Amino acid sequence: VSSTAPKAEYQLATTDASESQLEMLRKLELSPAAHLEIQAFCEDTGILFISTPFDKGSADLLSSLGVPAFKIGSGELTSLPFLEYVARKGKPMIVSTGMSYLSEVDEAVRAVRGAAVASHVDAASSESGGRMWRISWLTSVRVTSQERFLSSRMDWENSRVCW
Repeated sequence: VSSTAPKAEYQLATTDASESQLEMLRKLELSPAAHLEIQAFCEDTGILFISTPFDKGSADLLSSLGVPAFKIGSGELTSLPFLEYVARKGKPMIVSTGMSYLSEVDEAVRAVRGAAVASHVDAASSESGGRMWRISWLTSVRVTSQERFLSSRMDWENSRVCW
């Protein structure tokens, strides 16, 4: 988001109209201190703390916090330089594929495998909104995925492919 990006109508109606979209979004970001507080809460309650970085800075922050893995959102699947950057951190990645084309997943897998220090990638299949793929989509992808990613361990019960 650039500093000149306009707000959507619903944003104008529900937020301060005088601030830019970028200013509005920055107010919604968690600070490093908030990340530490959430991480401590997770540790105290036995919850695994992972998070989704959307840029190099947030990936660096999460890495400095010692997250055990990175969860990559489906919107970043085609941002190959970013995927490579995160892969070079050497931690497992859970990469959501959303409604991507199989060719885009294939490119992302190649990019991550080429850059990864540790070669574990989890491509979690989900629709927008976090729900699992529809059975019809999952069924149509299953055969193609098995042929394309033959060396992969297939775990369709949990709707993901593990490399």
